[in-house]
Amino acid sequence: MGDICCFDSFSSDMPERWRQFIDQNALTFDQTLPWFIEFERHLLGPSQHLHILAVEEAAAGPLALLPLSTDRIALAGPISVTGLTALSNYYTAFFAPLAVANRDRGIAQALVQGISELDADNAVIDINPLASDSRMVAEMASEWMQRNYEIERYFRFGNWHLKLAGRTSQEYLASLPGHVRSTLVRKGKKMHARSDASIRIVTAVADVPAAMDAYEAVYLSSWKIDEPHKEFIRSIATEFARRNWLRLGLVEIGSRPIAAQIWFVYRGTASIFKLAYDAEFRNISAGSLLTMTLMQHVIDVDKVTTVDYLCGDDPYKRDWMSARHERIGIRAVRRFSWPGVLNRVTGVARRILPDSVSRASD
Repeated sequence: MGDICCFDSFSSDMPERWRQFIDQNALTFDQTLPWFIEFERHLLGPSQHLHILAVEEAAAGPLALLPLSTDRIALAGPISVTGLTALSNYYTAFFAPLAVANRDRGIAQALVQGISELDADNAVIDINPLASDSRMVAEMASEWMQRNYEIERYFRFGNWHLKLAGRTSQEYLASLPGHVRSTLVRKGKKMHARSDASIRIVTAVADVPAAMDAYEAVYLSSWKIDEPHKEFIRSIATEFARRNWLRLGLVEIGSRPIAAQIWFVYRGTASIFKLAYDAEFRNISAGSLLTMTLMQHVIDVDKVTTVDYLCGDDPYKRDWMSARHERIGIRAVRRFSWPGVLNRVTGVARRILPDSVSRASD
């Protein structure tokens, strides 16, 4: 089905028609061209190589694009192997081939064929985080099985989200659990009574450098480990601000930032990407007040239909969201390779001795 080609870079090797294809078919902020360009610039390691598979028909034009990279893939304990992985990491909340609609089977066949042509000896392919109900993923798994690959489907993380169904921010607020509403009212009154307190939302690209300074200061004062890739976050915030996708919220007491959140608004969805608050000001509930301020903005001003908490099953997310998806990974291991043999042995061991294998991996 169609012609298969491979690009080595999003920034320097990709024809304009494929850039337009990404713009037209990206479903989430982490499938967009600026995201992939900044990922390539800041997050690819020295041993990783980018492989952007593309499927095209002469008559129909571009049909699908799948960004992959070579990387080390853990198999069991300290044992790993070089294989192909999705162009994703812990910053990525959703990954999938970018594809035109209603061509899942044919595109899946072409992509799996393209992967085999990319490296016929490749024994392990690992792609995540994927939607658990993806038809495209199911079709690709079926294709790999026909090529003597074993398929392992594994859990990655829970994804809490909110469908607004036309509600205003006030209607949404009324739907929150009682203890959340009470906190917002009580702490909000105290916050607004302070003459030195302010809450603001940064959207303009000119304001990003100072806002990111404030975000990083809050992050360092929070309970979190230091941000591992500051330049990537700054670059994404800047590029998304250029496109009016950034909503960077700050709570400040005087000149001191005490809470910060980075949200992205893209195609009707507000995604809560990063959040932190200064542990010294925990009792002010600045994080909750900032969340509600941003909620009011994205609901009433941006008119989003969905709010997405992205990665993880943190208990507080249930208070703000209404439904949960699961994100999964798919690993394809060639049956008659040494990783395939190891995979079968460890799989048997897990079934026979689950407790001991679990303890050995802790």
